[in-house]
Amino acid sequence: MDWENIVRDSVHDGSIKAVHLSRVPVLKNCPNWRDIEVVGEVFHQSGSITHRGVLVRLKGNLYFVQQAVFDAVQQYLKIKNIPRIKVI
Repeated sequence: MDWENIVRDSVHDGSIKAVHLSRVPVLKNCPNWRDIEVVGEVFHQSGSITHRGVLVRLKGNLYFVQQAVFDAVQQYLKIKNIPRIKVI
């Protein structure tokens, strides 16, 4: 199973499956944060794991950016409304 292709197209109608969210790679550093496209905000708790952050697209791939990282770079981005992504 090619997880890169599954994860790339995993957000449908404002929702993502929890199993797909756990496979989304985490983006910690980016050479130019203005190149990202914000898909939506995610908050999901499952057992001892908490996903709190933003799903973004960079060069056609889907990434998860932790809330602390996104808060640090958000001042340089021109983003007004971030849709909420439901985790199912």
